Amino acid sequence: RKDDKNMVYRIGEYHSLLLNKYKLPIEHIVIYLGTSPSKMKNTLRKNEIYTGFMTIELNKLNHQKLLTSQIPEIIILALLSQVKENDLERVLKLIIYKLKKLSKENRISEKKYINQLMFLARLRKFEDEAHKIINDMNLEYEIEKDSFYLKGLYKGKIEGVKEGEYNAKLSIIQNCFDNGIEASVTSKITNIPIDKIEEIYLELSKN
Repeated sequence: RKDDKNMVYRIGEYHSLLLNKYKLPIEHIVIYLGTSPSKMKNTLRKNEIYTGFMTIELNKLNHQKLLTSQIPEIIILALLSQVKENDLERVLKLIIYKLKKLSKENRISEKKYINQLMFLARLRKFEDEAHKIINDMNLEYEIEKDSFYLKGLYKGKIEGVKEGEYNAKLSIIQNCFDNGIEASVTSKITNIPIDKIEEIYLELSKN
């Protein structure tokens, strides 16, 4: 009965849900029951219409170009780029060297970016190589706060989680904790009972 200034956006949400479910063309109709003329916006501007997304395939990017950046987060992405197995050690050393140099020049936290690097190394199953190079280069890395270490710390606390999912679950819990996400939300995300999440949160807060 009243104009809804956000109706066009709500319809957009419905459109996405219905299209995802039925994969059919959709026509939307809103029946307005008000007595005065409707002032509702019923058309999206051109730049508001979703037409698709751009895909960036990190494994096809040139690591050498990424390593020329002065932005730590971009440099770290070189680990996920087009790196051959026999070139892995060299690229890892270059990434770590640049992170250390930028941290010193800009007075930013070296540990923060080394921790991010280790998280990405785990996605590519390079964590052993990365950890060895970090030790060899005498860099500070908080292993006690790392999910690779936590696997041993919390082993047996999460029942019903397959071995292959274990690291992934703990990485998610670690990230949720670091970003201040409540245990109840983390429980829903990981499908792990909230009492177990609270146990791990407690241990993380101690560490």
